[in-house]
Amino acid sequence: MLQTLSDLSGKKWHKYSSMSEYRSELCKWFEEEIFNDKNLLNNIKKDSIEIEDHFKDLDRFLKLWTTFPGTQWLLKSDGLQFANSYYPIISNSLGLLKNYELRFKARIEHERIGWIVKGTMDYRRNFPIFAVMFNLSENGILKPHILCEGTCDNKLDYYPKPPEEIKTNLDLSNPREFEVITTCKNDDITVSIKINEEEKFTQNFNFTTDSNYSNYYNKVTEKHGQIGFRCAGWGPETGEWGEVATVNWVKVREIEQDESNESQGSFV
Repeated sequence: MLQTLSDLSGKKWHKYSSMSEYRSELCKWFEEEIFNDKNLLNNIKKDSIEIEDHFKDLDRFLKLWTTFPGTQWLLKSDGLQFANSYYPIISNSLGLLKNYELRFKARIEHERIGWIVKGTMDYRRNFPIFAVMFNLSENGILKPHILCEGTCDNKLDYYPKPPEEIKTNLDLSNPREFEVITTCKNDDITVSIKINEEEKFTQNFNFTTDSNYSNYYNKVTEKHGQIGFRCAGWGPETGEWGEVATVNWVKVREIEQDESNESQGSFV
């Protein structure tokens, strides 16, 4: 029999798998156990979680984001400029999100920009062990990757190699600002790209059964909801800058949806 690793054994555990389900379970517990009134909290407004950052405040950035050794970043008047981030600049507070929409406005300063969804941390090591990443070049080539460990070479890396190349037919050079909307609904992911508020490209993904990606996507069964940004490092031969990008702002909105019975957390 599984024992609780604390002094809470024998207590009733309320399981939840997302932030929206946590709110529902918490309200239900308050009604039934604290107030003894099942209708007391019916009128409480239960908005979806919405988070927005314009990268204007250093203290806020250090609180909400984690950067890994080697990453170079700077908060400028027009947003977050970053480079040499092989492992993504990753959010700290969105792990419980399951179904959500990530929007950001950016421009490519040099070569490419990458962003992640479903970022999953090993908090014992404070290190990412999984993410779905998209890489977009200034000539409009979109490449999906899976960051994972436990592969045949036992290395934490982006797979597959090489990734699929998807032509968006967009010119994102000069540099040109654009908006990216990435929507996650369970295992279904949609990427849309807008220029001047007009949608120019949309692609749907589901990596669970894809012959090139499923082996990597399915390595982690309990995926978190962290988001982030990534640019690869220095040029291997010339020593010049590799990928450099600026993110003007980022917005994350939770999508309300019926949740599965799988548990990712609990409260007592």
